[in-house]
Amino acid sequence: TPDPTAGGHVAGDVIVQAIRTHANTPAANFNPGIIAVLNNYNWIADIQKRTLYMSKDSDYTDFATVSPRIPGGALFSQTDSSPQSFVVQEKSLYISAGKNEWYQVLFTKSADLVNESVSVERLKTAPLQAAISQGAVANSKNDVVFITNEPTFTTLGRIQNVSEVQSVPLSDPIKPDFDDLDFTVDPHVKFFKNKTWITVPSSSKVFIYDMIRQYWFPPWNMSISRFEIIGGSLYGHSSAVPETYLLEDGYNDNESPIHSIASFAYRNFGDRANMKNHDEYYSEGYISGNTDLTLALKYDFG
Repeated sequence: TPDPTAGGHVAGDVIVQAIRTHANTPAANFNPGIIAVLNNYNWIADIQKRTLYMSKDSDYTDFATVSPRIPGGALFSQTDSSPQSFVVQEKSLYISAGKNEWYQVLFTKSADLVNESVSVERLKTAPLQAAISQGAVANSKNDVVFITNEPTFTTLGRIQNVSEVQSVPLSDPIKPDFDDLDFTVDPHVKFFKNKTWITVPSSSKVFIYDMIRQYWFPPWNMSISRFEIIGGSLYGHSSAVPETYLLEDGYNDNESPIHSIASFAYRNFGDRANMKNHDEYYSEGYISGNTDLTLALKYDFG
């Protein structure tokens, strides 16, 4: 304010672009639920219907189709189940539908380059391997990462020496944790500085996977609804209170200590039928100098 087109504004004035709204032009009773842009084409879908619409590359609100389709034209298509998420990777748009399906959009020009076909081809998959929601999908450098309906945390991308797109599960080492979580209430996945962050608001848990070192961090107890990268830093929007948190910023929580538990597996020190006894125990590790450490040893039966 004031209106910049009318003049009178000075340095420091806040100017906000007006929001533009458009009627649901693709079809009657169509409620756009997911959206993506690839090569200047606007893709939209209704998560309750099997239909897909792609706009013209010159007008993101124009979905009128012609046959045969010419380059830059709009498209109407369908999947076997209702689409649940879009994700753009490389030169392709990937579509997850229903609970089991993944699709890849391919553009093919005719031999004379006059016409162009767009196909929505189904990829190899297995039961419950579709993405659970739009928020549960993210780009991670060379791959797409997502949470399936199984549930597992899985990648979709190219493997060395394999030409076709492949999916690889990454959450098997913590499968009991994933099986105990409720992913039906708006999980969110975000890639940031070689780590993938997963929030499960219904359980107030945040999981972090290091994509380079390929290991899981201990889960955090945090009520986060969404992650966002702002000014090169990662923030988490609370799902419980109207607050936003700067993450990975030091080793305390607003000047309060962070309570952490490191639990290690049972060790039998050889044949468990043999009697053992001890009066000393040695443990070694790395902690910051101001940490208060409590070590608990559980031994003998129970």
